[in-house]
Amino acid sequence: MEFGNLAVPREQPLILIVDDSPVVASTMAHILSVNGFISRIAGTVAEGYTMAVELLPDLLLLDVILPDGDGFSLCERIIATTTLSERPIIFVTSLEDVKSRIRGLSIGAVDFVQKPFSAEELVARVKIHLKLARQALQLAALQSERLRSLSDAHKSFLTNAEALPAAKCSVFFEAAEEAGGDQYDIVELSPGIHGYLVADISGHGIESAFQASVLKALFRENASVLNTAGETMYSMNRALRRNLNDGQHVTAFYLILNRLSDTGSFACAGHFPALAVSKGGESRSLRAEGDILGAFEAPHFQMGSFHLEEGDRYWLYTDGVLEDFHSGQSWSAGLGRLERAVSASSATARDEALAAVRSSILPAGPVGDDRLLMAIDS
Repeated sequence: MEFGNLAVPREQPLILIVDDSPVVASTMAHILSVNGFISRIAGTVAEGYTMAVELLPDLLLLDVILPDGDGFSLCERIIATTTLSERPIIFVTSLEDVKSRIRGLSIGAVDFVQKPFSAEELVARVKIHLKLARQALQLAALQSERLRSLSDAHKSFLTNAEALPAAKCSVFFEAAEEAGGDQYDIVELSPGIHGYLVADISGHGIESAFQASVLKALFRENASVLNTAGETMYSMNRALRRNLNDGQHVTAFYLILNRLSDTGSFACAGHFPALAVSKGGESRSLRAEGDILGAFEAPHFQMGSFHLEEGDRYWLYTDGVLEDFHSGQSWSAGLGRLERAVSASSATARDEALAAVRSSILPAGPVGDDRLLMAIDS
């Protein structure tokens, strides 16, 4: 089993020695062997790298001066290799100058052992850095397990749009981490009247995942035919101010569609506007000024309203749909792409349109931010 770049440690740690002196290398191997370690020896930079890739040692002992290069270049190459990047590297060298030590530590080595060395010192340095590496691995595995548990909990809080066919809604959601900070909900306020919420909680991970569940509970508690979209936001803000951590805030867009009266209304809390697209492909923004949630004691939310037209489709989203950290795409450029994509898909069925927009504007590969996209038919 592996986590990140580290495999679960062997019961008997494997040490790779890279030194061109057979005497020094065999001496280190003997010292390590009588102290319970397995060791392998390489005599050159090229041989050392090949053996490191093949063996995936738990720790490396590198000489600095080697026949075909130096240990510094080997250290840099190892750290740049994904499967090796977290392996502790100790330089064992006769070099005494501070400049060499600084260089080695700055490129990623964890320690230096001066030649000639004592057996006790060598073993002590090896043990302490193996222990530190294992503790880091155990901590990372624990955090990963906690995040996976939170991910399962977070997913259990996400509404299944298919369970509300009368809401005429399709949703795509993808978290950047095991637990994300985006949230959405779909509620039936009354037969024929539905509320749609998208929200983005600042941050990611454990805290944001917890706050996402709090946000949904608050929305369910306050969303009602008795409250306008702005009144619901105001009530949510009051409770969020008591629950959010310092510096945290929430942006949100709340849309209400009344298919009985063919009317729609909405409020925005510092979020991007929804997009309304006609069957012919003409798009318009549903904009309303509003303060972010959790920051102000008495926030202001401007209300918007419109008439439902047959064939119109409404798109709600979070900033992860617009911005791409890997390519450097800004939210403004992303918004333009989204508008073009939703207009181009206006004549297709809702699920097909969502899939087409998703494949058109969302790049494959690592996700830099939570991505949430919701399509709603009138």
